[in-house]
Amino acid sequence: MDMASERKEYQEGFLSAKELLPDPFDQVKKWINEAMASGEIEPTAACLATSTAEGKVSSRMVLLKQFSENGAYFFTHTTSKKGEQLKENPYASLTIYWKSLERQIILEGPVERLSQEIVDDYFSKRPRKSQLGALASHQGEVLQDRKVLLNRYQDLEKEYEDKEIPTPPSWGGYALQPVLIEIWQGRPSRLHDHFSYRKSGSRWILERISP
Repeated sequence: MDMASERKEYQEGFLSAKELLPDPFDQVKKWINEAMASGEIEPTAACLATSTAEGKVSSRMVLLKQFSENGAYFFTHTTSKKGEQLKENPYASLTIYWKSLERQIILEGPVERLSQEIVDDYFSKRPRKSQLGALASHQGEVLQDRKVLLNRYQDLEKEYEDKEIPTPPSWGGYALQPVLIEIWQGRPSRLHDHFSYRKSGSRWILERISP
């Protein structure tokens, strides 16, 4: 495979400063809604990048469950690798990419833990099988065999038959509070439209960025 010669010519749209909403949260919500309506696969999927206190970075995909002025919400095991890194260094970046729309958004900022009330409310609304999966999985642990996980799941399925499934003790939620929001629209010849909303005090400064 010749990866070096692989190219895609972006031509789905364009972006000007006049089109962007003055409030970056409104702009991000607008694009998320358009992605959800477009038929894009996993329109709320985002790459979460975290790091240790020493700066060792790791990344993985998560699903955004809410986006508002209160931040970008996602949920996971607090004892996972990302949970441990967020404990050490509560600052992260989220990248959302919509292939069919040729659009990308990057959110950067400090991350805060969500209240147990919010976590319990979200967990109670998950599909039952997803609840059991979260309870069965000790995210990040070494498994000698997949059967260990499946057996644990089946045991819990029997234990909680006709019962409400409790929020796992290690299950938590996070809110990334953006201080930088980047908006990107693919354009031909690699001359993409790239804008940045940068927070300065209580104001947001909008700037066009060279692609």
